[in-house]
Amino acid sequence: IKVDQQHKFVWSTISRKDFDETRARDDETGGIIDELLTNAPGTEIVLLLKERTDGMAGGSLRSTTPAVDVSQIAEMFGGGGHVQASGFKFPCDNFEEAAKMIVEKIREFQAKRLGVSANFQENIENETKKIAKKSQQKEQNEPSNEGKEEKTEKRVSSKTVTKSVSKDKNMEETSFTETVV
Repeated sequence: IKVDQQHKFVWSTISRKDFDETRARDDETGGIIDELLTNAPGTEIVLLLKERTDGMAGGSLRSTTPAVDVSQIAEMFGGGGHVQASGFKFPCDNFEEAAKMIVEKIREFQAKRLGVSANFQENIENETKKIAKKSQQKEQNEPSNEGKEEKTEKRVSSKTVTKSVSKDKNMEETSFTETVV
């Protein structure tokens, strides 16, 4: 399960390898999207993407609110359905690449709807700049803490941005960690 809190979007993928490892069939996945819906507070869009045996990716979309018409998303991939429940089939040679593209298109849809950036890298850079600016302002307003290390964490979408500044060596290190539930 992957969560993008900024775009209010949760998704999960099931590859052929997943099916083979669990000895599951395509028709046994019906309850998964319902499980995603019940375990996704604050989410507006839920996607379950399955790699099919016919060279297609099958997507099931659900919306937790009538304000989000998931049939519009399904139409972007040649599908359709209802406002809160839709689906699509999408040809793919590489399931992982198709999944990335589909997720990005849904992020773009939500970014436009919510008035936020669809570019996650841009979001990380903006948050990093904000953290650095706050750190500089704090440093200017506080007496010197020579030899101490300061660590700041800020939640960005489904990622955590961690910035450490060592004051005695004037070194900075910024790391990014993806949180996958």
